[in-house]
Amino acid sequence: MKKISITAIAILFSIASYAQNLNDKPFSAFREAGGLIFLSGQVGVPAPSFDQEVNQVFEKINTILISAGSSMDKIITVTVYLKDFGQYAKFNTLYKNYFKPPFPSRTCIGIAHLPQKASVEITVTARK
Repeated sequence: MKKISITAIAILFSIASYAQNLNDKPFSAFREAGGLIFLSGQVGVPAPSFDQEVNQVFEKINTILISAGSSMDKIITVTVYLKDFGQYAKFNTLYKNYFKPPFPSRTCIGIAHLPQKASVEITVTARK
């Protein structure tokens, strides 16, 4: 029998928890079409720091991509919504922890309000 890593178990638990939380929402976590994975916007829960919230969002994105048969290195484009555009430079620093050149294309938009009092929302499109 193959051993299942703690990371794999955590990912499976996260996917199940995330799917359960979507049950009452009128949208899918992701949709697949033409070999591409389109993620709905992901937010983190308000955290003690902007860094922690951004990391939460990227962890959710990673978990959803894995469940869809993709991965972070297959992301083609990223759309970012920032509640405080003054965090733009900080976001760029954090972003580089998740992507290496050639970076995905990206749009970053300043916005007044986000769901769940979030500071950042991110959506991506990735190859399968």
